[in-house]
Amino acid sequence: MRALLTLLSGLAVPAVSLAASVWLIASEPFLAWEYGRDGFPPAPGFTDAERLRLAVPSTLFLTRPSVSRADLAALEHGGSSLYTDSEIEHLEDVRAVVGWVGRAGLSGAVVVGVASLAAARRSDWREALGRGLRGGGLGTLALLVLIGLWLAVAWPIFFVLFHEVLFPPGTWQFSADSGLIRLFPERFW
Repeated sequence: MRALLTLLSGLAVPAVSLAASVWLIASEPFLAWEYGRDGFPPAPGFTDAERLRLAVPSTLFLTRPSVSRADLAALEHGGSSLYTDSEIEHLEDVRAVVGWVGRAGLSGAVVVGVASLAAARRSDWREALGRGLRGGGLGTLALLVLIGLWLAVAWPIFFVLFHEVLFPPGTWQFSADSGLIRLFPERFW
């Protein structure tokens, strides 16, 4: 049982870390920080305030069921729809992936919570939980370093592979003048 506790708590760490990171990226404070960074590309046709005003409901769509497809379709810029149907479909695909990540993170948090409660009663389980959390943390750190190196060396390859693995072919590439790309240029990611 201790080995299972170590394994499950170790696997929970990267799941919780990934979910927390995704939720952070989909937050208004992150958007405001990212858009305000020196050298961040401007969005042709948008003021900074318009860009943030339209980006916030777009990212909330990813994390909140109360924001619907109709809410995205209602977003307008310059008197016309901000997003095409294919852009909204891609955002729905992203929402599904974000939902999966969120459920994995929540499951990981529940595992750690239950394991912590159980370990509070048994000293031998505390050690197993500690080993799992430490191993999960070190594994997550190692994975982040490896991904960071890959991003630094071959960002375009990573970006394409990431999208090819997670999304149906032909559903994630948009022109530079699309609303989605102007709000969230490649540099955003």
